[in-house]
Amino acid sequence: MNIKLNWLRIKHFKGIPDLLIDLSGQNAFFYAANGKGKTTTYDAFLWLLFGKDSSDRTSFQVKPLDGNNQEIHHLQTEVEAEFSIDGKPLRLKKMQEEDWQTPRGCPEPILKGNNTSYWWDEVPAKAGEYKKKIGELLDENVFRMITNPLYFNSSLKWQERRNIIMEMGEAISDEQVIASDKKLSKLAELLNGRTIEQYKKVASDKIVALKKERDDKKPRIDELMLGIPHEVTGYTATEQELKQQQEMLSGIELRLSSSNKKANEYQVKRQELYRLESQLDVLKKQIETDAGADRLKLQQTKNSKVSEIAELRGEIETLKSSISRWEQSISFCENDRTNLLAEWKELSAIKKDIATEQFVEPNSSFSCPTCKQALPVSDKVAKLKEMQDNFETYKQDRLKNVIDLIESNVKKGKLNAGVIESQKEFTKQAQEKIDKHLSTITFTTKELSDITAELENPACQVDFTQSADYNKLSASISALKTELDKPIEDTTATLLADKQAVQANIDSNKDLLRGKEQAEKDKKRIEELKEEEKRLSIQIAEFEGHKYLIEQFTVAKINLLEDSINSRFKHVKFKMFKENMTNDGIQEICEALVNTNGSYVPFADANTAGKYAAGMDCINALNDFYGVTAPIWIDGRESVTDLIDTNSQVISLVVSPKDKTLRVEV
Repeated sequence: MNIKLNWLRIKHFKGIPDLLIDLSGQNAFFYAANGKGKTTTYDAFLWLLFGKDSSDRTSFQVKPLDGNNQEIHHLQTEVEAEFSIDGKPLRLKKMQEEDWQTPRGCPEPILKGNNTSYWWDEVPAKAGEYKKKIGELLDENVFRMITNPLYFNSSLKWQERRNIIMEMGEAISDEQVIASDKKLSKLAELLNGRTIEQYKKVASDKIVALKKERDDKKPRIDELMLGIPHEVTGYTATEQELKQQQEMLSGIELRLSSSNKKANEYQVKRQELYRLESQLDVLKKQIETDAGADRLKLQQTKNSKVSEIAELRGEIETLKSSISRWEQSISFCENDRTNLLAEWKELSAIKKDIATEQFVEPNSSFSCPTCKQALPVSDKVAKLKEMQDNFETYKQDRLKNVIDLIESNVKKGKLNAGVIESQKEFTKQAQEKIDKHLSTITFTTKELSDITAELENPACQVDFTQSADYNKLSASISALKTELDKPIEDTTATLLADKQAVQANIDSNKDLLRGKEQAEKDKKRIEELKEEEKRLSIQIAEFEGHKYLIEQFTVAKINLLEDSINSRFKHVKFKMFKENMTNDGIQEICEALVNTNGSYVPFADANTAGKYAAGMDCINALNDFYGVTAPIWIDGRESVTDLIDTNSQVISLVVSPKDKTLRVEV
């Protein structure tokens, strides 16, 4: 497909008020001083197609500015162009205009935004339809690559550039690459139906997981090492001492058992005393509860009344809030109904005026617009009939529009009336509930006052001695206290202290011996962790070997593709990988190398002429690969004296200080 630009019309776009550029599909030079509109023409061209400028921005100043850098309003920004698509003309147009609206009640219109319109071959199109047709004509990314010599090597990410270069080479299957080098034969088994890229991700994921698992072992080994005590001597003496302490403990327990009889009898009596005193406390609380049962019930009734009053007051506040909202809504709806009534009267008057309109035959003579002679009577009658039919059609259309507006007005009025009626009913019901609650509060408050007065009377003192059970328990407690006050000889405390001391020594010796056992277990676990660490390192090395094979596969594939890829270019060749010094592997890249006097330098280091030569070479190769050519825009052409040959239309933007306005040479 061959795309050429026939002409470009720009109106009120940035700093260009009105400009028509006729190219007739030929190469052209645009001369102007800096800031006089050269790049603006390229911006307009791209805005027409993709809504972007030459810097690939979608958000940029389209409308013209005045001397104070303020937008000039009430202008239509237009860009229109005619292209030749394989010799067939295609006209595109895009227009942006301001959206001014006058809200109700405002004396002046307000700028609400901008509206954009589109035309495809002079047929109006919606934005989505226009964008879809542009995409069907040519992919935007491909268009930018074949129209801007610097885009492919400067704007594309290297990964995108690499993918395109790889596609341009002859198709080589993974099996062919593996078969080309016997060192890669193991890859066929490793892939197991997966692609190289998929297994590369598998290997990388495995390495990360295995390294994490291996790295987790080291802290655990260090922690166990720190927990192992330094070599402790005298474990045999500790075991002998433990045996002696255990024999001593047995003797203390025997003496403690023989001396515990009296102490046990004393403890039995003490426990009986505790039991009886607890029974007495329970009995006293029960007597007090029985005496104050009526007063407790009265207090519960008071609490219930207080809660009831608080709940009713809360409901009243909620209802008052609802009434306030409904009253505001009623007021708003009534004001709206007043406005709707005024509107209805106005529309009814308009309807009446339209209905009474009559066709009036014009007084002017009917003459032929060419020879100025009077039309024949038959033509005059037909013309009058046509005018009368047009009048009636226009009249009925207007009448229908007014009737539709009246029906909409009446519908809104009925809706407002229904809202007002329902909300008035809600207000009435809410007020009735408030009155009912207030009445209930008054009655309940009176009851609460009576209960409070009764509770303020002092409670009667309880006489426990009136209870036979109380007197019986008190007598039993007094008798037990008398017996317990008698002195007894008790060596239990001394023996228990001796037992505690001996047991402490036993526990200390056992802890020391347990440390020996734990140290042996920790040493064994450390050896296990070291073996696991070694096993994981072997697995990591294995998968890293797989990654190295994949890298060698990539090198082999690039070597096979290199002749096919570079044969498409005359001034450029591409470097597809480089050594990665950090891990002795390779790193995938895609860097253009520019032929400069027989030697190749990286694109970024080439001079301006070299970059444009490389860019034009890439465009020619891309044109052949995609089967399409389009106008090439070269901004800063004054820095480039010669360009390599191309089948594309070339538009050169040249800085010319003497040209104060844009000058075009075709």
